[in-house]
Amino acid sequence: MIARSIVLLLLTLPVMAVAADTPPPFSVHDTDGDGYISREEFDTFRARRQAERAAEGRQLRNAPRVLSFDEIDSDRDGRISETEMLEALERQPHGQQR
Repeated sequence: MIARSIVLLLLTLPVMAVAADTPPPFSVHDTDGDGYISREEFDTFRARRQAERAAEGRQLRNAPRVLSFDEIDSDRDGRISETEMLEALERQPHGQQR
């Protein structure tokens, strides 16, 4: 329950206030503001984030362990809800979040 509270708090913080290794708020992924993350939004965000980290000289050592779109989209409707994202983050072992 504490982890969920922390994740919910992080979702309300401005992007600039979130530490580099903390998952970004849901709204950063949901670029069209429809309340869901499409596969295109997910792939675009992931590619941009990997490029930013590579440009900073940061190793992408956790890239193979990052959850895929299909692993997060638990109801298989082709889009990720905020609830699905939170549940996926809670399932992921500490230190392996984006």
